[in-house]
Amino acid sequence: MRQRRNTFQFLNKQTDTDNITDDIEVVEEQEEKEGHDYIVIEDDDQYTPVSTTTTTTRSQPQPQPAPPTNQSKNVVKDLKKICEEMNIYSVTNGKKDEIVQGIIKRQTDVRALKQQMFVSNPLVNYSKYTFDYTLPWSIICKILDQVWYDSSVCTCYYSDYLLKKRKEIINIGKGHFYEWEVELSFVHKQARSQCPMHTFHYANNIIPSIAIDNPLKKYVCNQNLWRYQLLLVSKRINQFISYNYFTKLKCPFMYTSRSSSSEIWHHINNPYCPFKKPKSLTLRNGIVGIDACVEHVSHSMFDTLEKLKLDRFCLPQRHGNYYIRYFKGIKSLTLIEGNFHMVPLLEVLKSCTSLNMAYQKDDTETRGYINHLPVGAVVKLLLPPTNTINPTLPTNFNPSTIQITNIHKRLDEMTNLHTLHLTSWHESFPLNLPPSVTTLVVYPTLVTLNNPEFQLPTNITTLKICLSKLKYELPLYDLDSPELIEYTRFGINTLLITYKNEITENQINQFKRKGYEYHGSTFKPSDLHKRQLRFIKTNITPEIEYYTPLPTQQPNNPTLPFYIIAKIVKYSWNSYWCNCHQIQGGPFKWSSLKHIEKPPCHVHSWHKNEGELLATINRLRFGLTLVCKKLFVLVSQHLLTKIGFIGNNNNNISSIHANPYCVMAKSIQHLSILTDSMIILPQEMYSQVKILKIVVAQRQPNPLLVPDFHFLLGLGSLTSLDINKASSDLFRILKDLPLKKLYTLGITLPFGKWNDDNILSQSLEAVSINKLDELPMLTIFPNLRHLRFATLNSNDKRQPITLPTRVVKISFDDPSGAFIAKCNPQVTRLTLLYPWNNNDNYLSFLTMKCENVEMITIHSRYDTTHSPQPQSSDHAFSQIYLLQKQIIRYTMGSTVYFKWTYLSKQLILAKNKVD
Repeated sequence: MRQRRNTFQFLNKQTDTDNITDDIEVVEEQEEKEGHDYIVIEDDDQYTPVSTTTTTTRSQPQPQPAPPTNQSKNVVKDLKKICEEMNIYSVTNGKKDEIVQGIIKRQTDVRALKQQMFVSNPLVNYSKYTFDYTLPWSIICKILDQVWYDSSVCTCYYSDYLLKKRKEIINIGKGHFYEWEVELSFVHKQARSQCPMHTFHYANNIIPSIAIDNPLKKYVCNQNLWRYQLLLVSKRINQFISYNYFTKLKCPFMYTSRSSSSEIWHHINNPYCPFKKPKSLTLRNGIVGIDACVEHVSHSMFDTLEKLKLDRFCLPQRHGNYYIRYFKGIKSLTLIEGNFHMVPLLEVLKSCTSLNMAYQKDDTETRGYINHLPVGAVVKLLLPPTNTINPTLPTNFNPSTIQITNIHKRLDEMTNLHTLHLTSWHESFPLNLPPSVTTLVVYPTLVTLNNPEFQLPTNITTLKICLSKLKYELPLYDLDSPELIEYTRFGINTLLITYKNEITENQINQFKRKGYEYHGSTFKPSDLHKRQLRFIKTNITPEIEYYTPLPTQQPNNPTLPFYIIAKIVKYSWNSYWCNCHQIQGGPFKWSSLKHIEKPPCHVHSWHKNEGELLATINRLRFGLTLVCKKLFVLVSQHLLTKIGFIGNNNNNISSIHANPYCVMAKSIQHLSILTDSMIILPQEMYSQVKILKIVVAQRQPNPLLVPDFHFLLGLGSLTSLDINKASSDLFRILKDLPLKKLYTLGITLPFGKWNDDNILSQSLEAVSINKLDELPMLTIFPNLRHLRFATLNSNDKRQPITLPTRVVKISFDDPSGAFIAKCNPQVTRLTLLYPWNNNDNYLSFLTMKCENVEMITIHSRYDTTHSPQPQSSDHAFSQIYLLQKQIIRYTMGSTVYFKWTYLSKQLILAKNKVD
């Protein structure tokens, strides 16, 4: 059987057409001599491989093939190249037929794989809501339940010595001025790293929020956000998690459709929001009706609501219809410290089987609420503390259905009661409990339980203790207080203690001695400031070892040479660069900031608040000084070289820095002073200062003697001076100082009176000018390289400016000053100094084409309370320049200072070609 074919269409593509044609003819002639079928090999998805079975037309022996020619060898080489392109290495050393068979087999496999991608693609099944699991769905649900609930238990504990040290500092009123001791914060870290709730945090170098001396802050790190990634596994798992775990919704009240909380409600209506069918809704701080909150939310979402909590609401009578419309099917209602009119809630109460008013005001009228509850169906009833002893109950009230309550009247009729709340109003309460009660919720102020002669009934298996007042939530006792430890004498199986601070090893050991083992704590979704500690009665287990500080430090013998350790420390000290980006569109809204996923930023990996971020960075840096004396000397003398003073208490700061154990002021080279009245600091402490910046408040009426004459002469290492006020005495000594940089904002220096033979003229490399008229006078500085401009007026921007040929760098605070670089081709570096406005119009000067500019540096600042963090995306010149680094330099109050450095892409490409 013979076929005419287009053999080897994808041979070596670099071979010219004539050579390919000759090769094909030679192969065809050789195939005819060997008696093989012709093979069609096409680089096409639609090809059908043809069998290469050998056929013989006669029984006579076949003649021996001719020796291979040069053309045949070239074909074999081309086949081997094809095998290399298709990653076929098993047949490259075989015969030509074996190579061809290997190519055909690989094409067949590729085509079958492509067909399989369309037939059974997991992504297609995901979109079709069909997904095959290896395990049965019931087992997957149990795994998800265990992962979700086990990761909600925190077993962390801290050193009791750390708690005592913090209390000592707080008692003297200096809790905000002292950082935590790093050594104490690492005690029991190994045990905390195994905490089910915070394992993810420690594995990713995320420091969880620690509540030792105060409650948690708003930006807590205790929420396991990593669990939300389970929503992306499949649609079925997404639905299971949404309907089972995302059932409690807590939102701030939206006063108008344009308020800051309105976008939260818009997000709830998003089809990709995991809150699909919430069962519990908490609304906070409301004054007007509920219609403003739910007008943009699908009403079907509230059809599944069973619990409604109104926290600090002011509900007038005229807004009753809204609650009837949206929440008439709820089963549980909780009112917390609000001013409620009863009329709007009457229809809601008709279907409620649970009413919690324990946090309401004592003078709240409860009779009207109880009268509208369904008769014979109330399961939970908690009243304000003053109404619990003799409440006014309706005549048709049926107490037999009550399961949870805090009232004392008709207690013997509550046959189904299992949980009883006791407050300080029950001091004379005889506690004749029904046999069905298994749980007591008490407060440490209850005198009856503190009586050593009193014993609880044997049917009580759980005792919940709230270490706070019922109304104002203020802590009263610590865990290790005798009043609390006394509760262990009842021998109850489970103790649940509501607490606000972290637990210590001493507190755990005290319960161990009484036979109670600590089983972790859980946080309430409604209030992350509260945690519920669980103690279960068990056999006595070994106690946790206490931390005792060593009186002396043992010598540290590192494995690595110290010069390598010093390089590592220096690298880590200056490695806090930010590489995350954000985009913002339209008017500024905090909630409208969208984060672009970039390579992991080790600066903003978890922190969002810049003030807390800088405090964390400094805490990590200063912790190096506690390792050994060598690192203390390295950090204090070589790394901590910048310091700044604010205010008029400089003498007090100097006395602190004079302390030999103070890590600061050992080798200060960069000193910044912001003050109203200049008081020169001790000269001997700052003899190594190279850069001095003094900013005097502008409200001072008369120029001060700034800086001091003798102070400047004593700074033998001074090379840079930046001042904004000076007297005539300063001008006489400046020309005798070997400065390399001199910046005088708002001060006109007498360049015309200076000669080119003084010390300053020969050493100065950077200077600032306030008027363009001073440009011709700069000829007295032969080494001038950098020129800083003050704010330019409109007339200066219209005329071309010619700079001295030696100037290669210019800096300015007015972006329009960039036109100077366009007129001076020798300028290769631009620096923009602290613009307050960070928008595209303000920074549009950087988009102008200046081929001579190789580097752009932008110093930016922003107020965290009024404006968003400036981003490199605001600088609209990414097509010309490439971001090299982004650094958070320092913070001053609510103002954060940033620095960006950009390099020309053309320069980078040219450098790469040379390399």
